[in-house]
Amino acid sequence: MHPDRFLADHENVRHDLEHPSSPRTWLGYVAEACSRRFASLATGRSRCSPATTFSQWRHRGKALLSFGEARDAALRKWMETNYFLPNSMVDRNHPRTTEENRATIAQKFGVLDLAPVVSEPFRQWVLEDAFIAGRPAWEQVGAQMTTDVAPTR
Repeated sequence: MHPDRFLADHENVRHDLEHPSSPRTWLGYVAEACSRRFASLATGRSRCSPATTFSQWRHRGKALLSFGEARDAALRKWMETNYFLPNSMVDRNHPRTTEENRATIAQKFGVLDLAPVVSEPFRQWVLEDAFIAGRPAWEQVGAQMTTDVAPTR
């Protein structure tokens, strides 16, 4: 699969293109949400502003636009200027579980968990500063804002 495209022949993608109001894939869900927003704005029944959601891979935005094109060229055009999918990166490692982890959890919570997930204290959250209608002050809660997430991967 080319990283900028979706699997157009996949059964679930075909389903989403043929039955847009009952999607099975993330592409179908987002395209349907955009389609509904586009329709409500076109009829004047809504004052929704453009939208932004995050992706952890740059190619997802390109795949979504390709899917939108396959569904409806007018929808794709609307999505290009009204729906942003900035790149993001979250780094928080989860080292191998130890007997000490299991014992600590059993003692603290009274639960015997044979496969607990314990993360290290380090965390990093990097967001591409590419929002369509303003943004929260994510940097105030520890996010690193950047024009390009790729070098932080």
